[in-house]
Amino acid sequence: MGRISNSIRQSLNHGSDPVKAIACNVAHDHRIPRIRLRSYRKFTKSATDTVSLLASLRAYHDDKIANRRLPEFVYEHLNGQNILVGGSNAKQLIARDVELARVVSLNSLGIIFDWGKARGISGLQTFPGSGIPGAADHWLDQHLAPKNRPLARGFLGNVLDAMNAYAKQRPYQPSWATTWKGIEPFVDGDASRWLQAVGVSRPASGQWCMLLRYSVRDVGTLVRPTSLDAGDYPFHFTSPPCAMLTSGGHPADLSLRPQITTRPEYIHKQIAHTTSQVVAVRQTRANQFARLNQQRVNHYNCLLSEYGSDIMQWMTQPKK
Repeated sequence: MGRISNSIRQSLNHGSDPVKAIACNVAHDHRIPRIRLRSYRKFTKSATDTVSLLASLRAYHDDKIANRRLPEFVYEHLNGQNILVGGSNAKQLIARDVELARVVSLNSLGIIFDWGKARGISGLQTFPGSGIPGAADHWLDQHLAPKNRPLARGFLGNVLDAMNAYAKQRPYQPSWATTWKGIEPFVDGDASRWLQAVGVSRPASGQWCMLLRYSVRDVGTLVRPTSLDAGDYPFHFTSPPCAMLTSGGHPADLSLRPQITTRPEYIHKQIAHTTSQVVAVRQTRANQFARLNQQRVNHYNCLLSEYGSDIMQWMTQPKK
């Protein structure tokens, strides 16, 4: 891979822990098609060291994935080997009635609330503005606190209206999902566990999370993710070659307790959600999340438990 390989080597040897994790993922990711590597290579002209590796991944992600109505991962000629459902060949490797789940952190939607307020979306007119520190937190507390639960469904409808309308003008890809079966055991617990289960490292307490349940038929094209789709997110972990395509990837569980089984991980382009798909809205507690180093060791050991020692021929140990 020329420049890419050189920047990966530099990052593995001299990068910070997050950089080493990202470089390790790219170096071991069998899921990236050659044609997508060629697309990525256009952003690596100066990728010779740690800083330029991250810069090239961000630039590729911004240009080819995040800000496109149809991101690169949905195209058959670019990513066909990772498409499970849909695409130009109308694949169906997973039944369309299989239920999916994703977690949305409402406290991180300040820009969308600003946008919705400016466009007169009902229910968002009291939003104080994302530029005020902590304002979104207090505002969400007021709308979603237990005493306001009878009105919360209508408020969530306003939030989803803003999310759906914003996505049409300013898409941000991809949406990450697991199966409903994979997250169902944690539905009645702390929202921190939802985030841990899908590999999202946001350990702060008091964040409002919305759990959505929908089906494969709702997403159009369902895809196995690659490291290019994760960009410069260090808590991603690539999956081994022996993993079944239909399993997608495997999110790295961020619980402190080592896990013995994995759950599937998929991506799809943004879709419109409705209040009928909202299963629960809860706040995170002050639970501890595994640090990056421990998370990667735990996940690697989980892969060993599930797939056996053959994966050691693919990755002898995770960089952390």
